[in-house]
Amino acid sequence: MKVVKILCLAIIVTGFCTGLQCQSCYDKYEDALYLSNEAEFADLTDSILDFEILDGSKDFRIYLLKAKLQYIKGDRSNGLNNLKEAIRYGCYIDHNIFTNKFFKKVLFRSDSIDLITFAEKNIEIPFSTSNNLALPELYQLVNFDQALRYFTTKFHDSMCIPETKSLHNELIISRKLLKQYLNRFGFPNEKEFGSVLLDRFDKLIIHHKSEIDSCQWLKPFYDKALNDRIISPSRYYNFYESFRIAKNERQQSGAYEGRQKTNGKWSIFPIENIESVDSLREILCLSPLQIFLTNNNFTVPEGYKFHMDLYVQNVRIRLKDRKLRKN
Repeated sequence: MKVVKILCLAIIVTGFCTGLQCQSCYDKYEDALYLSNEAEFADLTDSILDFEILDGSKDFRIYLLKAKLQYIKGDRSNGLNNLKEAIRYGCYIDHNIFTNKFFKKVLFRSDSIDLITFAEKNIEIPFSTSNNLALPELYQLVNFDQALRYFTTKFHDSMCIPETKSLHNELIISRKLLKQYLNRFGFPNEKEFGSVLLDRFDKLIIHHKSEIDSCQWLKPFYDKALNDRIISPSRYYNFYESFRIAKNERQQSGAYEGRQKTNGKWSIFPIENIESVDSLREILCLSPLQIFLTNNNFTVPEGYKFHMDLYVQNVRIRLKDRKLRKN
């Protein structure tokens, strides 16, 4: 029965990936971040980042990583310019740069002032939408959820009620707003709004997964979003696998980003057929499990094997194919 479920899952998404050219829908940043930790693949990392930048990427993580590599090479001028581009496309100065251990060491005081001055005038909204009302409504929704969660966590004592009660009340309020948004605008289009804003939307969803049984109403919105190709497979299957975890079942693809503590270390929730998980992840447009685990500081589960040579070969092929299509 479990094998049948996995086959059905693969068949359902194969048609989706065919239209997207499955090999090209991996997160290129994940590849670049993983390879950046291996000195022998420095040129390949640069090639991935350079192509993304030339292709007009609006993912601030691309520019942050490129800036870090340039500072390592002593190219401070271009490193600073790429930090500015990261700021332009939505990275938080205080969280992504000024509190980052690496950038705290390499930035001069004049650089910091330059970045702050730049941020005051040049931040862009890195997306557009056919529904002008959907954008401010989405911003209001995710920012309200974050602000309310912060308040109820830090100041619940001032409300004279237990923290669990205040969080429950917050969940009721934000759920009402979430339902209103989805019924009015549908699921946010990742291509229009960008992955950064959708990541913040995911955080709102994560809060509601804390009561997973009552989150079943969200699944039709995710199903439609996947079928309409307005969210990535990785975002869909992160949500999908969370239901299995809630029922104490093993993941199928390892897409769920939740973590548990095992022997004092963070590990991913158990995965069915760990020996062949990468074959399924490829069908689902997910990077190899090793890449995800390393980039997110997870321990590697027993029984999992990763073939570095084959992975690097596939990265080179994907990069070559993208360049040919671009030309």
